[in-house]
Amino acid sequence: MSENREVEQAYGRNLFAQNDVNRSVNPCVKKEHKMTKYDVSEILCLIFLYLCSREDYRYKALTVHKIGIFGCAGLVYTLAADTMSVQSMMAGAGLGGMVILVSRCSPDWLGEGDGWMFVVTGLFLGGRQNLAILCIAMFLSGIYCLLGVLLKKYQKTDHVALAPFVLAAEVVLLYLK
Repeated sequence: MSENREVEQAYGRNLFAQNDVNRSVNPCVKKEHKMTKYDVSEILCLIFLYLCSREDYRYKALTVHKIGIFGCAGLVYTLAADTMSVQSMMAGAGLGGMVILVSRCSPDWLGEGDGWMFVVTGLFLGGRQNLAILCIAMFLSGIYCLLGVLLKKYQKTDHVALAPFVLAAEVVLLYLK
């Protein structure tokens, strides 16, 4: 009986090792991806950012209802599913708080709704990913505004929606993951 188990275990290991070899040699063989609680958090964040992008692009403003609903959902889901530590969640929301402070100090540069949007994304994604999204979004919007001014599509005093660039930054980070 023990010989059969040893053969089965050895055959199973060889078969598993062969699959790993096939995956590393053949790039067309894809690894199976199971949906995790982190993926659900990122999907909810993408839905929130998409809705904010549409609204910010059309009206150059974000409504409190959407931010409140998704903020509560992010807080409850993150705490219930235990996707990250409370410290990381608070760091992400704190980054949004800093953006709110910047928006209040310089009202023409950044909107307060953008800060609240970063509070909600911080609840879903945590501090590090929220900071990366902020940096990438600022970089992309800066390039867009620079090209708009150079091509005389925008003037220096025009307002540009930030939420579409935040959505693009999240998609870039998900692609690079």
